[in-house]
Amino acid sequence: MWTCVAQHKTFSLCAQRDAPMDHVAIQYRVQDRRGRTLLRYPEPSRAPRSAFAYVCSANGDAEVEFKIGKYTYSLVDPLRDVSFISVMKGQRELAHLPCREGNQSLQLNDTMALMQALKVPQPN
Repeated sequence: MWTCVAQHKTFSLCAQRDAPMDHVAIQYRVQDRRGRTLLRYPEPSRAPRSAFAYVCSANGDAEVEFKIGKYTYSLVDPLRDVSFISVMKGQRELAHLPCREGNQSLQLNDTMALMQALKVPQPN
């Protein structure tokens, strides 16, 4: 669904689109340059609406957000700029990773329809 290459790693948001709607899984993955998986979230997979939040703003920007422990991850896909990943702990940004190139894939009609069908909530 979405991929970002930054700091010699590949960050991806993946969906199993060929599964029946009540079995679709979405997972965030981080791989090193050799293709080894460093992180999978959620692990094990669970309903996307309990693991992720999604919003597509009126200006065309889209964002997926999730929490792992005390950290909030945001995959930000601006319509007119380069995508990036933000990692926050409370109100402090710990990391801001710009992607090598823009995605604009979180704004696609297919992505919006999938998130709506899966009842993925908006961020708080």
